[in-house]
Amino acid sequence: MPFNPSDYENIKLDRYRTYLDSCRFETKYIEETVENSIKNLQKGKSKSFVIYGEPQSGKTSMMIALTAKLLDEGYKLIILLVQDNLFLESQNLDRFEESTLNPSPKRFTEILPKDVIIKDRELVIFCKKNSSNLLRLLKRVENIKNKVIIDDEADYASPNAKINKVDEEGEKERTKINDRIFNLLKNDGIYIGVTATPARLDLNNTFQNENHKWVFFQPHEDYKGQDFFFPIESQENKFAVNYNLYFLKDESYNPAKELRDSIYRFLVSATFLNLYSNKKIKNYIMLIHTSVKMENHTGDKKVTNDLFSELAQKKGEKFLKHMEEIYKFALNKTQDEDKAKKISQFIATNADKHQIGVLNSDRNNKLGFDLKKFSEDPSSLYTVSIGGNIISRGITFNNLISMFFTRGVKGLMQQDTYIQRARMFGSRGNDAYHFELTIPETIYKQWFSCFLLHRLSYLSAKNNLHQVWLEGSRTRAVAPSSIDKSHVRIDKGEISFAKIKYNENHQSNLSSNMKEILLNLNKNFGNEFLPMHVIDFIGAVSGNKNEEIAFHNSKNIKQWNDSNQIDISRARGIFGNFDYDKFPLAKHHFMIVKNNDGYARVFYNFRHGKVSFLRNTKGKEKTINLNQFITNN
Repeated sequence: MPFNPSDYENIKLDRYRTYLDSCRFETKYIEETVENSIKNLQKGKSKSFVIYGEPQSGKTSMMIALTAKLLDEGYKLIILLVQDNLFLESQNLDRFEESTLNPSPKRFTEILPKDVIIKDRELVIFCKKNSSNLLRLLKRVENIKNKVIIDDEADYASPNAKINKVDEEGEKERTKINDRIFNLLKNDGIYIGVTATPARLDLNNTFQNENHKWVFFQPHEDYKGQDFFFPIESQENKFAVNYNLYFLKDESYNPAKELRDSIYRFLVSATFLNLYSNKKIKNYIMLIHTSVKMENHTGDKKVTNDLFSELAQKKGEKFLKHMEEIYKFALNKTQDEDKAKKISQFIATNADKHQIGVLNSDRNNKLGFDLKKFSEDPSSLYTVSIGGNIISRGITFNNLISMFFTRGVKGLMQQDTYIQRARMFGSRGNDAYHFELTIPETIYKQWFSCFLLHRLSYLSAKNNLHQVWLEGSRTRAVAPSSIDKSHVRIDKGEISFAKIKYNENHQSNLSSNMKEILLNLNKNFGNEFLPMHVIDFIGAVSGNKNEEIAFHNSKNIKQWNDSNQIDISRARGIFGNFDYDKFPLAKHHFMIVKNNDGYARVFYNFRHGKVSFLRNTKGKEKTINLNQFITNN
C-alpha cells in the first residue's frame, strides 16, 4: 500500500474519554464540571470564570479531564498556573504526567529556547506564579491567541492587592503577578480559576470573572468535608462529632507532652486499623501543624524524633515508659485488654518503620526531598509530616488519620486561609471515624464559626445567584486590601435582596410553618426577592426548626426618618433590639419592608454573633419588576 499523507494528518483524538476510562473512580461529577465549563466557553461566550470545589475534593483530576477536553475542542495552548512552591508544582506536574494526557505537560522553561516551535502546536505548560517566571513565559507566548489559563489555587497571588490604588496618571495599579497574568490573557485569552476559596476572586473582580457563570464541582460520595468535621448539629451537643476530637487547653504548660500523647494515639489508631479493620497493611500519616516558623518545626521534630528513637531501642526505662503510655491509650480505645496488648506489642515491634519529614520553605530541604512519601503516597507504616504554610494549601494528604493543630491567629481568623488549612478533608472512607483532631478548644470554635459562615457563601455560589461572603466578629472573608471597594457592598448585621414591584395579592396565606412561608415567598415572588440558597442555608444550620425562624410583620420604610425611601434601605439597619426581643429563640429574622411606590424588599439577619455580608454589585441590576417576573415564568 503506498504512503498516504491523509493517514497521518488531522488524526481525531478523544483524550477526554481516554482519561476518564483510565480513572479507577467514579467520574460523573468531573464530567458535569467539565461539560458545564465547556458550555460556558462555547455557548456562554465566557472569558473568565471560576470552578469552585471544596478542599481536597479531587480538583486535580478534574483539571486533567478539563485540559484533555479543551485540547479535544481545539484549544491548543493550555497554561497551568500553580503556586510558587516546588513541592506543589511537582505534585501537580507528576499527576498530569502520570495521566494519559497527550501532549505531555512541560515546565515553562522547556519552551523558552527559540528553536522550540510553539505556534500552531498543542502545548500544556506548567508555570509557577512567580513574577520573573511569568514574565519570561509572557515574552515567549504573548502573541499566541486563544490561550487558556487554568489557575490552580486561583485566589492565591493572582488577585490584585492594589485594586483600590491608582498611579500618578489615574490608572489602577496592579501587583506584579496580577499584571503578568493580565497581559498573558490579552489577545483573546481565557481565564479559568480553580479554588476552594473563591471569595477573594469575586470581591476583587479578578480578571473581570463572571460570578454568575461559576461552575460548582461537587465532591464525590466518599468525600469527608465541612459537614463531617464541623457538623452544624454538633454545636447543640457540645461539639459531638463522628471522629475523635481532642481539645487542648488554650495555655499549655507542657506542649511537648501534649504532642507526645497525640503521637501515642496516632500509633494506636493506625495499628488498630491495620490489625482489626484493613484487609492489608496501610501506611498512615500524622500531620503536625503548630507554627509557620521553621525553628518551631525543629522543636516539633525533636520531640517526635526522640520518641521514635527511644522506641527503636526496644529496651530500657524510656522505652518501657513509652510502652506503658501506649498501652493505656490502646486500652482506652478498645476497652479490651487482649486487643490493647496486641496493639502495644505490634507498635513495640514495628515502631522503627517510620519516617519523619519537615515540609517547609527551607531551600536546602527542596533538594532531594521526596514530598510524595509524606503526603500522597506514605512509604512508611508510621509517617509524620511537620510543616507550616506549605501544608496550608494545595498539598493532598492520603491516609491521614491524625492532625495536631495548634496554629492560631492573633487577630481575626481569615476564612479563606483557614478553610484551606483543613487538610483532613478528602477521601477518608471508614478511616475517618478513627481520625483524631487535637486542637485548642478556642481555635476549634473559631474554625467552626468560620465554616458555619462559609456554608451560606458556599450555597450562594452553588446556586449561581448573588454570592454573599459572611464575616463574623472574629473572622473575615478575605484580606481587606483585596476587596474592590468601588463595587463591594457590605451589609452590617443584615442582608437585603432585590427590590421588586410588590403585589400583596400574589402572597400566599401565611401558614404557621416558617419554612413554608419562606418557600411560598420564593415561589410567588421569585428567587431574586428571597433566594433559595438562603432557605437551604437555614435548613443546613437549623434543620428548619420553627422556633429558630422569625417572620416579622411587614413595615413601611417611611417610618424611619433616616431611611432612603426610594431604595428601601437604611444605613443603621432595619432590625432593632425590640424586634429581636419578640422572638428570643430565633436565629433567622425576616421582614418585608415596602415603600409608597409599591415596591418591597426582604431583609434577613442571621443572629450568630456580629455578622456582615459582603457582596459584589458590579454589573448587577438592583430592581426587578414582579409583573415581568410573573409573565416570564
